[in-house]
This record gives sequence, structure tokens and C-alpha cells, in this order.
Amino acid sequence: MSLFEMVSDKFHQVSEENELDGSVNISGNCSGKSKAAVTKHQDIPEAIAIIIGAGVIFLTLAASAILAALWPNCTRELKILLLLSLFIALNVAGFCLWRQTSTASASNWQKELGKRLLFLSTLVLGANLILIRLLFHVNGSIAELLASWGVGVLAISYSLRLARTGGLAIILIGLGYWLAWFELGAGQFSWLQAIVQHAPIFAALLFVPLAYWCQSRPVFILAALTLCGSLEVNLWAAFAAVGVPLHWTAAIAIALPPALLWSYDDSLYLRRTSKFPHLSPKIFPSFRRDARSLALVFLAIAFYILSFHSFWADNTQTLSLKEAIDPAELQEGLLYLFDVLLIAGGWVALFWRRRPEGSNASRTSNILACLIAIAALAQFWHLGISPIGALATLIFNALLFLLAAGLIRAGTAGKTQALWFGLGLLILQLLSRLLEYASTLEAISVGLLASGAAFFAIGFCLRICSGLKQPGLRGLGDWGMAAARFFPGRAARDILPR
Repeated sequence: MSLFEMVSDKFHQVSEENELDGSVNISGNCSGKSKAAVTKHQDIPEAIAIIIGAGVIFLTLAASAILAALWPNCTRELKILLLLSLFIALNVAGFCLWRQTSTASASNWQKELGKRLLFLSTLVLGANLILIRLLFHVNGSIAELLASWGVGVLAISYSLRLARTGGLAIILIGLGYWLAWFELGAGQFSWLQAIVQHAPIFAALLFVPLAYWCQSRPVFILAALTLCGSLEVNLWAAFAAVGVPLHWTAAIAIALPPALLWSYDDSLYLRRTSKFPHLSPKIFPSFRRDARSLALVFLAIAFYILSFHSFWADNTQTLSLKEAIDPAELQEGLLYLFDVLLIAGGWVALFWRRRPEGSNASRTSNILACLIAIAALAQFWHLGISPIGALATLIFNALLFLLAAGLIRAGTAGKTQALWFGLGLLILQLLSRLLEYASTLEAISVGLLASGAAFFAIGFCLRICSGLKQPGLRGLGDWGMAAARFFPGRAARDILPR
């Protein structure tokens, strides 16, 4: 027997033993011991991440204890040096781990650890700014500190395309923006004053593109909320400065945010990236659906608040134009109004140029435009022409019901979130009206029974609608298909009327 035959026989013998043992499958798939070994090797990076995370926690606790013991005895320069060293160390370590993730051999836990270290470095940046302000007695407000911190985090977000730091930057700058409004009369602002006056343009040029750059929907939602909130503030500030009556301001304020959000198009930011092959619009996500969801949420909140009768009973006064306008206030109001007109005009022009025609989306947009127009007209009439408290309450209750019904109808097409949102709005409206108008327990009981019957009827109608669309029941008639869908356990011939 040759050496080759001896080796071949030995190989077949070992293969048969492994197959009987269950550790090797002849088809080429790992089983038994081999699968366990592969799973064990795959779990090694996760175990390493847990061990490293535990080590980092203990080292952080030890460093915190040492700093707490030595901090009162440290000089001012040493304190700043320690925090700056910690900031640089976290950035270097996080960047190195984040940089390694670009290679194929890097693991997911390294990428996640690098992102967390970089996020931690942004928090240390804020601690450095606070410490420098305290040690050197720097004059300034909390709003200016938060805005400075947010601008630094925003630069890090654009450099590394990190969604977490981008969200933190928007939150910090937003907090600084709202705090600055309460301190505008102090006269302590320079660059922050410009950010406050032109916050909508600042958000449109820096926050919204950051969402595409980081490919993050939460960042886009935060950016859209900041943009719409600053637009509302600029609108009220501009109209108050130039003396526009309250009914005009209220009507435009309730119509502007949902109209802009619903008409949002991604091409506003992605139409020029086709010139660069590595920045093709196909690699960026679409946020149009998120913008429209925010528009529906805004309308739902506005309609719900305005559906209470007490809101209209307390808002019956009207304002007229000012007889004399201060030139300084007029100039400031025009600065606020410039941002509103620029963003709103550009948005509306883009939507008008790219609007769909003759489609379901166009019909939905027309219906939503009618709801917004009715809401704005009710505000305008009540505050500017004649108080219509009872009629306005009825109008906004009807608008809220129509919005909830439209969401429920959209939910029957497979949009589960729209269905639950619509049902939640309907339940909230019914309970609110019961608590607002029912004064006795009997009235509340009758209202709850009516609500339960209404929801049962809605569920039955939805079941019938889904039965009408079932392809396997064609030829039985509309009611036959619906009945067969609603009673799936019985034969169709037993359900159909004879």
C-alpha cells in the first residue's frame, strides 16, 4: 500500500467518525461542535467589548475619586490642564477607534466604542468651557455659553458625521436660543444677537444639511422643529414690531408651519449634488415623509388645543395698527420678517414647481390645504371681525375629527402608525369633550357607551373595507365578500342572502 492510499484511508476514517459524532456534515455545513466553535469565536468581540467597558467604568470612577480628592488643592492652571488633557485623550482614542472602522478587519464594537468616546469628548468640551468661565470670571450669560458649546459640537459633527453629536449640537444651540430671548434686554450679546435674529436661516443652512450628512432621521426631526419654532418666533416678533393686527398674525402662524412641512422636498438640498459622483442623491435618505408626519402632528396638536371652548372664551380682544412706530423697532421687525419671507417664499416656490398633478398625493395635499385654510379663516374671523366662540369650537372639533378619520383611513392601507395615531386622536377628543361638558356620572356613562359603540362601528366598517379588497372572494358580491371576510369560519354560501 502506497503512502497516498494510507493517508486517504486515514482521512476517510476520521471523516466517518466526525460525521457519526455530529461535528461535521458531509454537505459542507458546520454542525454540532463546529457550529458551537464558530459561535464561540463570534462571541469573542462582544465579550471583549464588555470587559473593556467594565474596565473603562472602573478607571473613570478611580479618576473621578482622585480628582475629587486633589481638586481643592490644584491650581487654576493645573485644573485647566487636566480637563484639556482629558478632552484631547478622549478625542484621540475615539478618533483612532473610529478611523479603524473604515477597514474591513475592524469590528462593530470598536466603531461603537469610538463613537461613544467622541460623544463623551463633546461633554468634556462643555465642562472645559464652564471651568474656564468660572476660573477666569468671564462675563457672559448661560445662553452664550450654551451657544458656544453647541457651535463647537456642531463643528465636530460635520467633521466626523456623527448623528449623536449632531443631535446634541442642535439641542444646545436651541437651548441657548430660547434662553437668549429672555435676556435680550440686557444688551450683553454680540454674535448671539445675530444668531437669534436669523435663527431660521441658521437652522436651514446648518441643521437640515447636517441630517443628510449624518443620514439621521432624529437629527432631521430636531432640525425641523428648531426651524419651525424659530420661524414662529420671528413671525410674531416681526408683526408685533411693525404693528400688524393680531388676527393676521394668528391666522398666518397656524398655517405657516404645517404648510412648509407638508410641502418640503428633498431636492431643496440634494438637487446640486449630482455634480459630484461621491455625493449622489441616491446615497442620502429621504426625509419628506418625516416632514409630513411632523405637519400632521402640528395640526393635531393645534386642532386639539383650539377645540376647547375655554380657549375661545378668553381670546375675544382684537388689536389694531399702531399709530406711531418706533424706527428702531421697525428695523428690528424687518430683520425678523426677512427670514420668514425668504424661507417661506423659497419653500412655496419649490413646492409649486414640483407639485404632483392628478395623483392621490395631490388630492391629499388639497384636502390638507383646505383644513389649514379653514383653521386660519376661523382665527382671522374670531380675532379680527366678530367673536365666534361657539362656532369656532365646533369648527375645530370637526377639523380634529376629520384629521383623525383621514389617519384611520390611511391606516387601512397598511400604515399602522397612522391608524394608531388616528385612533389615539379620536379617543383623546371624545374623552376631552366628556370631561369638558359632562357634569354628572350618568352623562359620562352615556358618553362612554356612545364612544364604545362608535369604535365598534368603526372597527366593523374597517373589517368590511378589508373584506371588499380580498382577492379570493371575487364574484360573491360586495356584501358577500365582506361577510365572508368578517366570518372566516363559515362558508360563503351559508352567509350570502338567498
